Amino acid sequence: MRKLLRAVFAVITSISFNTHAYAWGEWGHQHINKAAIFTLPPSLQIFFFNHADYLTYESVVPDIRKYTMADKAEFARHYIDLEEYNYSSAVDMPSSLKDAVGRYGDSTLNKSGILPWYIEVMMDKLAAEMKAGRAAEILFLAADLGHYIADAHMPLHTSVNHDGQLTDQKGIHAFWESQLPELFGYTYNLHTANAHYIKDINKEVWTIIAHSHSLADTLLTTERNLKSKFKGKVYTTDAFGKLLKNKFNQP
Repeated sequence: MRKLLRAVFAVITSISFNTHAYAWGEWGHQHINKAAIFTLPPSLQIFFFNHADYLTYESVVPDIRKYTMADKAEFARHYIDLEEYNYSSAVDMPSSLKDAVGRYGDSTLNKSGILPWYIEVMMDKLAAEMKAGRAAEILFLAADLGHYIADAHMPLHTSVNHDGQLTDQKGIHAFWESQLPELFGYTYNLHTANAHYIKDINKEVWTIIAHSHSLADTLLTTERNLKSKFKGKVYTTDAFGKLLKNKFNQP
């Protein structure tokens, strides 16, 4: 059962890495969860395929809890400001949420985010429900897990400069994670290879976080450089977005 669960994790991870923009609003979360279903091994695919609509539309529930229901506990689950933890490598970071609480305290975690640790909490919960065979709980947790793993692939979800507020680029977060996918999502490659077994979930989670964080400065710099070319000119979101997307995806 644990091996099958890790296969689900692998699918969502690989789907996220294969899209052309590392950002997800409603459009992104729904398409990632839906696409992941089709690469599952046969032992899991039928069950999840039969509930594809649920997994697709429920992928945005964590954001509903965060914004619509104002669930205060929810906010910290979607990001981690690595700079606030003096991050240098995964080796220096606590290996679990319990260890993180012991080292930093609840106040720091609520302010600076717990995303990587919470992904592993969700993995453990999903494993328990799969072992117990509780279908409703499995679907609910799987949809949530897909959301958090996708968030981990968004560069600005790993940086204290999460909305460009420190570099006079305020508003870039929503532009990057919502507007661009909605404008150009039809061009994204949401197909990936079949799921593969991930032996060390903790290592994989921090690999994702490190990779995403390495792209944060690139994202911000690219947007800033492109915007400078439009000074004194009138431009549409569509035109500017296309330039940003193409520039960021150059080899």
